[in-house]
Amino acid sequence: MVTENDTGYATVVFRPGTRSGDVMITAEATYEGLDKPLMNITTLHIDHATPNKVAKLWYEPEVTAGGTTDITVRMVDLYGNVVDSKREDALKIPSGAENVTFIVGSSGGGAAFVDGTDEITVPVDENGNATATLQVDTLVGENLVYIKSPVGFNYITIFSVAGPPSTITPVVDPRDASVRADGEKMISLTYTLRDRYGNLAVGQGLWVNASVGQSDRQQTLLYSTHRGQVAITYGPEGSACDVIITATAVAAPTVTDVTNLLFYDPGPAKMLLSASPLSMPSRDVNEGSVSEIRAKVMDIGGNPVEGETVKFVIISNNSAPYNQTVDQKLEWGSATTDRDGYAVVKFYPGSFAPPGMPGWNASAKGTATVRATWENETLGRSATQNITLTWVNYPYLSVETSVSPQTVTVNDTVDVTIQLKGGGWKMEQGGLPIDVVFCLDRGEDMLLRDKSDSPSSSGPDRMEYAREAVANFTANISGFGETNRVGLVVYGDKPTDETYPGGVINISGLGSSYSNWVNNVGEDGNGNDDEDYVQDHYPGNGRIWYTDYAEVWSSLASGNSLVINNSLWDIVPIKDDPRGTTSAPLRKGLHTSIKELAGKSRPNTVKAIVVLMQNDYCYYGDPLARGETLQDPVSITNKNLKDYYAFFGPDSPKEKESMAIYAKDNGIIIYTIYYAWGASPGQKGVPLELANQTGGQFIPAQNAIELNSALGAIAEDLKRHAGVDTKVDLNFKRVWVSNATSQDSDEGNSHTYHGSDVFDYVYEKDVSTLIQSYDSTGNIFMYPRDDTAAWDANQTLHFDIGTIELDQTWKATFRLRVKTDGNINITGSASTITFNDGTEILNFPDTFITAIPQDRSVTTSRLLAVVLNRPEPPAGQNAFHDTVPLTWTLTYNGTMDVAESLAYSKNNGPPWNVFWKKTLPYETIESMDRVDGMSRVEDSTLMDVRGLPPGEYWIQVTASADDAPEAVDRTDAPIRIGNASAAYIKIA
Repeated sequence: MVTENDTGYATVVFRPGTRSGDVMITAEATYEGLDKPLMNITTLHIDHATPNKVAKLWYEPEVTAGGTTDITVRMVDLYGNVVDSKREDALKIPSGAENVTFIVGSSGGGAAFVDGTDEITVPVDENGNATATLQVDTLVGENLVYIKSPVGFNYITIFSVAGPPSTITPVVDPRDASVRADGEKMISLTYTLRDRYGNLAVGQGLWVNASVGQSDRQQTLLYSTHRGQVAITYGPEGSACDVIITATAVAAPTVTDVTNLLFYDPGPAKMLLSASPLSMPSRDVNEGSVSEIRAKVMDIGGNPVEGETVKFVIISNNSAPYNQTVDQKLEWGSATTDRDGYAVVKFYPGSFAPPGMPGWNASAKGTATVRATWENETLGRSATQNITLTWVNYPYLSVETSVSPQTVTVNDTVDVTIQLKGGGWKMEQGGLPIDVVFCLDRGEDMLLRDKSDSPSSSGPDRMEYAREAVANFTANISGFGETNRVGLVVYGDKPTDETYPGGVINISGLGSSYSNWVNNVGEDGNGNDDEDYVQDHYPGNGRIWYTDYAEVWSSLASGNSLVINNSLWDIVPIKDDPRGTTSAPLRKGLHTSIKELAGKSRPNTVKAIVVLMQNDYCYYGDPLARGETLQDPVSITNKNLKDYYAFFGPDSPKEKESMAIYAKDNGIIIYTIYYAWGASPGQKGVPLELANQTGGQFIPAQNAIELNSALGAIAEDLKRHAGVDTKVDLNFKRVWVSNATSQDSDEGNSHTYHGSDVFDYVYEKDVSTLIQSYDSTGNIFMYPRDDTAAWDANQTLHFDIGTIELDQTWKATFRLRVKTDGNINITGSASTITFNDGTEILNFPDTFITAIPQDRSVTTSRLLAVVLNRPEPPAGQNAFHDTVPLTWTLTYNGTMDVAESLAYSKNNGPPWNVFWKKTLPYETIESMDRVDGMSRVEDSTLMDVRGLPPGEYWIQVTASADDAPEAVDRTDAPIRIGNASAAYIKIA
């Protein structure tokens, strides 16, 4: 009761309690004269106190990727009153002290609040709720939200989980989805399910239906594994049929995949024909020349079929207009396929007339077409193919390929050998052109008789034999290459007008003081026949003149040029000094010859000098420049001195002045023939060194027979050097595989795969890649290399071989791992051999292997289950304090390792904190007893809880395998974990 004061007011003090909300205050006034009291009611709004704690936090722990969820925070004051915005709303003032800030981060960076930012501040509403709407990341994983309020901060984790399947992608094994209908083979399909953002769709249902013809064989509901996969196998079938497998997502029925499987007749169905080599020498060149013709019989899937008969016949041949003296032939008319499916017969090429026989031709060529026919009358199937083979009698390059083994299992390796032989391609097409300069001694001793002739014979002289031998060599060079050129340099004493007046060489007009060497014309030592013999055998006498100690007598020209032969017959041996002392300017002759070759050089040409000498060197000094320099090149009177005249200046280094090095630097080979008898070892030293340093040969020849033999050997060696400048590119970018159904997007060729999908290159030290090169006498070189980088770059192996010489064999062996099954052509059309500066191309013969699928266990989706037993606290306790013994049972009928994990949660949901992991090997599972095909494994561990805050916890066990859906089990109710270890009394 309150009495009003003198101003008419009655005052009372109201003190609110601890509850917020509306309070109704009623005022009642009474005084005399009123019929009833005066009354008024006023409502007071009691606001909450300062925020004290978060009372509620609402959110969905798992949200479909890209979806949204509300996160709501409610705070209360010290007395439990909800912190709301009623006061602020009524007064229309901001509530800054009661705002909540949300910040989000995610692994993909795509999580954001509805305003598109990763941070938002929200005031509480009239109900005390601060709500933010979050759009989770489209990438499966954690969305970590930081919540800051006036009472502190919190972290929560919201998981983005995959949505319903949007795509179903199958992988079929074998990749062409076909196997033999033999009652054993099966086809595996592995489906990968992904949602609209590409996340693996885990635990999704998939209906799989198999249809054969018009009937459904089976329909099965399977669930995707932790990898988003469902794996099945279909088969086997005992007869040929087409099967349609349809997979449909349960959660998205419009998302389907249809795959066609083929179980084909395992009987023989087709044939491939190949030969190695395709080009070969004729049998007059090589009696052992042979080619293997190989017909491979296969079933529809490209698998080899054993025991089939293939007939072979030569249906046409052509060797015209050449004289073929022995016909081509087949070893047998038929053959039976082996375990690799090959029926093999040998083909022997024809033989042409050899040199000297009527009809001989230096460029003879023959061809034959062989037909292979396979027929299986029982099945009513047959195949016929033709192949053309070539044989030649001229220098050639041939290629052979082999592979071991010929039949492999997928993931096994094969060794591939590519072999090139110097023989099988025409020189003017594939061989290098040859330029030869003869460096011919025209000294007076060339008038001596040949050693094989009697001392009293009236000729021929050495020069006559030399002229004829050089002419024969020139013709020989022309015979194996019209582009080959021959030049002639002569060296000897330089004539003077005092000795030979009139500016012409006339050895018949020399006085008696020259008789010591002139009388060797015709019969040695007899001067009575000199004039007549010179007139008959030296047509250049009285017409020619020598302008220097060495000069180009005939410039490089085609070997069949008449100019060369005519210039040979014009040569007249001379000496300017009547004493007959040696002049022999060999060094000058070599220098002139090298300049002729180097100055008129052609690219990719074999360049050679053939020195025909019959005396020691003297004038101009040592060809090898081993002594001191000379001022006067003809001041030397002693033979075989090491001093030398410097062609490149008195200060030039000796290395530059050596004619061997000068020749070698210009790519010139020097052959030396010492045409004399009784030469001492000292006389042979320089010509031997000239040959050795330049890759040529030194050949002594004591008579005309040996001289011709020496030039013949040089001609053959030049042919060997004039082999093919060769490059090999083995291109595996596209590989032909039989019965391939997956179309290549680039080429539209249904039989072509990317090489990286068919093979892997395998490096093995000293084995792959191994390159070897050898001639008929033995190995030239052998070295390994690693082609991994080249393979990874573009699946191409490149071999820059250089010159392959005649009778040389080059081969490379490398190893490939086979990744797909089928009949595979190792050397397809993209692999080539290029030569002649890249202007000519030789293709590889087809070489096939058969790859069969691996034998593997069935990979159909399996069953995996796990049951977690509820742990019980120790006797007399209602909580766990130190450790929790956990036990569970796993059952499984698959064939993979199983991953196990244990996790705990305080709210029976995400997040689950994993505290234990283990991989259970399949070998362990397999060793357990099976019941109804299921292995049962009992497992256990101790959970250390000493570091956990007290409270209630749920425990979850998860098991996963690649061939089964993930299995999860958790405790049916939380377990209580205390905050201290139990007290124990130690009994002494």
